[in-house]
Amino acid sequence: MHLVVLPCRINFYTMIEANDTPTLRVLPGGRRDQRDCDRRAGAAAGPRGSALGSALEECVVSRAAVRAGDRHEPWTLPVGGALAAVADAAATAGVEFELAVRLCAEAALVRDDLRAVGAGVGALDALAGAAVVATRVDASDCAYLRRLTRRGAQERRTLGDAVIVGLPARLSARLLAVDVDDLLANADVESALAWEIAAVLDGRTISEWAPLAALRALATTPSSS
Repeated sequence: MHLVVLPCRINFYTMIEANDTPTLRVLPGGRRDQRDCDRRAGAAAGPRGSALGSALEECVVSRAAVRAGDRHEPWTLPVGGALAAVADAAATAGVEFELAVRLCAEAALVRDDLRAVGAGVGALDALAGAAVVATRVDASDCAYLRRLTRRGAQERRTLGDAVIVGLPARLSARLLAVDVDDLLANADVESALAWEIAAVLDGRTISEWAPLAALRALATTPSSS
């Protein structure tokens, strides 16, 4: 069952059943030369785009590792040191590579936004670590939280010249304005996972939770006289 078919992209999503467990699989499409398409198809002009003509391996992601309600768009990203580091950290943390990329990308965008307005982010890791269930959590979010917290051994993703990842469509405009490899240069998978857990427990996304948490921290900080 095709979920998304984009004529100017090189990828599309299909749902498959593997061992009775629903999963999300990203498959390369029929067109290889997409340099005239937008960056969400991974077709950046110049040297960075030249490596994208090589064959890409399919990416299979458990539905439990995808946040309910998020619509994802396929991005083809050239592999650099940042993505390789995320792959290593994801395997160590026991989560899927694509999940780690999604969370690290959103957390990095939020960090940049907060720093741009002079807001501190130092307290957010501590706040995320102290997050507890304060509201009712629906079944889909419960399944997602189990995936975020009950981690097992995860084989390191083998990366080639480029990888296909699904990134939330709600972030597309912001991601188009940055270099994703640069964005992930200082990615912290464990921190991003903690932020996502805190956000889900608060009924929000990372993009919603982090600014509110920063404001709450600021409001409870005694002012110097």
